[in-house]
Amino acid sequence: MLTGAALLVGAAGASWAAPAPAQDPSPSATTPSGGPTVLVQDGTVTVTLDTAQVQQMCAAVPEAQQRIAALVARIQAGSDVPGSAASVSARAAAARADGQENAAARLDLRAQLRLSRVDELQQVSARLTRAQDTVCTPLAAQLGSGS
Repeated sequence: MLTGAALLVGAAGASWAAPAPAQDPSPSATTPSGGPTVLVQDGTVTVTLDTAQVQQMCAAVPEAQQRIAALVARIQAGSDVPGSAASVSARAAAARADGQENAAARLDLRAQLRLSRVDELQQVSARLTRAQDTVCTPLAAQLGSGS
């Protein structure tokens, strides 16, 4: 799920981190390579993607946002919702009542871990919103298509 954070960072495999070839003014240098290029110069990193790659990544942003919202809603739901932190805590209480302290402790840790993920998911959602606003919407406006 958290891979959505890498959505607009260039998650195109291990080859994306390879140094960019030297700038060549020949026509073949302007032909898209199919993968991102990385240029590091004076402490600045520039990642270049083809327009089609960016459009494809932008198209995935709304679904990623919906999935994040659904995960946060499930984690924060009541004990009647399977997978919620409250549900796991209720299972821990039941295990503790049955004298299963080890199981109860593991379930308590699991509930705490789920609750700690909410902040991470909200940060990913904020980054996706920022990418939508600063990359996807302007690109769509420039190309004359919807975002």
